[in-house]
Amino acid sequence: MQEFEILTLFISFFVFLFCVYMFSKDDFVLMRKNISLDQIFHLIFLVSLASFVGGRVLYAVFTANTSFVNPLILAAFLYYPGFSLAGSILGGGGGLALLCYSWNIEKGRVFDIVSLSFLGSFSFVYLPLFFLGSFLKGSWSIAHIIFLLGSGGLFGVFLRLFLKEKLRDGSVSLGSIGLFSLLASMVVKNEFFILLPIAVILLGLLTRQEEFAKKLYPFFKSRTKQ
Repeated sequence: MQEFEILTLFISFFVFLFCVYMFSKDDFVLMRKNISLDQIFHLIFLVSLASFVGGRVLYAVFTANTSFVNPLILAAFLYYPGFSLAGSILGGGGGLALLCYSWNIEKGRVFDIVSLSFLGSFSFVYLPLFFLGSFLKGSWSIAHIIFLLGSGGLFGVFLRLFLKEKLRDGSVSLGSIGLFSLLASMVVKNEFFILLPIAVILLGLLTRQEEFAKKLYPFFKSRTKQ
C-alpha cells in the first residue's frame, strides 16, 4: 500500500503541473505583466520544493520522530513516507510569496493559478486515489466523502470566478485555500490547530481585499430601514 500512496503523489504532481500550464499559457493578465511561461515553471519547481520541505518538517514535528533530524531521512520520502498538509500549504505559500518578491513578479495572479492547480489536482486526483486506498484498507469514513465533495465543489466555484474575473487578483487564492483549509481542519484532526488559523487569516485577508464589509453595509442599512 505504501507504493500505491507514492504513486498517487507522483500522479497528482504531474496533474498539478499540467493544470499550471493550462491556466498560464494564454493568460492575458500574465502576458500584460510580462510574466512568461518559463518564469512560471521556474517558480513552480522551487515552490514545490518549498512545499515538500514544509510538509516533511511539520510531519516530523507532529509525529515526534527523532530519526527525521537526519536530513537524509527527511529527504527519503520513498522509504520514510509521510507529509503534513498544513506544512505543505505553509511551505508552498511562503516560498511563493518570497520568490515573487525577490524576482519582482506580481504575485496576485500567480497565487491564483498555483492555488487552483493545487486544488484541482488534490480534489480530482489525490483525494479519490487516496480514498480508494483507504477503502481497500477498510479505513474510510463519511468525513472523507464530505472532504472529497467539498474540495471538488470549491474548485468548481473558484474556477468559475477565476475565468470570469469576478474577483481581484489574489482573491481566488485567498478564498479557495482559506475555505479548503477550513474544510481540511474538520478532517485532519491532528492539524486542526494550524489549519484553522490559516483559514481564518486567509479569509480575513479576502474580506479586506474585496471590501465585503463596505459592499454589504448598504444592503443591511436598507433592510434595517424597512
